Amino acid sequence: MIDKRKKESLAILISLIGLLSSSYLLIEYYSGTISCSVLSNCDKVLNSSYAYLYGIPTSAVGVFYFLLAIIIIAFQIALHDKYLSRILKILVFIGFIFGIYLIAIQAFVLLSFCFYCLISDLSAIILYFLV
Repeated sequence: MIDKRKKESLAILISLIGLLSSSYLLIEYYSGTISCSVLSNCDKVLNSSYAYLYGIPTSAVGVFYFLLAIIIIAFQIALHDKYLSRILKILVFIGFIFGIYLIAIQAFVLLSFCFYCLISDLSAIILYFLV
């Protein structure tokens, strides 16, 4: 079993990985280029209607989500506040559900996977289990 400090550190690391992946996708979106690994089909995923949430790129939502998670985790570590802990649990639960949803869309609707999307989605799912 992992002790609390290690879980918190790992949660920040996983959030940073998700943040980097989402940031990369957001930069790709605004630059108009989509470059992905040979093993994935980013074009199909990132150009689908599922790549947006109410007109906002899901990568921007990911950047916001992971930044917020890092901030809340950091403050929760520093302040040991139960209120922040509850907010964090709600946030990561929402991220968990959204990550599962986006992976399911890639697997069962689009029949294509985006490597960087999967990293972001899996980061949100792993974060849920750490928190």
